[in-house]
Amino acid sequence: MFYKKEPVNEKNELLNYEFKIYKYFQEIGGYKIEGFHKIYFFGQEGDINILVMEFLGKNLQEMIIKCGDKFSLTTTCLAAIQMVKSLD
Repeated sequence: MFYKKEPVNEKNELLNYEFKIYKYFQEIGGYKIEGFHKIYFFGQEGDINILVMEFLGKNLQEMIIKCGDKFSLTTTCLAAIQMVKSLD
């Protein structure tokens, strides 16, 4: 498990939007959709919004840093295929 947090008064409320997207995909496909986090908790604790979810591994930003700030064509194609399959 891991969590994300942001101040309640955040202008864009990106965490709330992210939670709604995960919730939508869970409603249409349950937890069977590969590549989407299982959500354990979303709510407000004091003046902070918290989203607790399943840990699936490194994200794309971490992977691209590990690869020297550039993906090969093969890696880019494999990532794109995985993203499209998760929406199928």
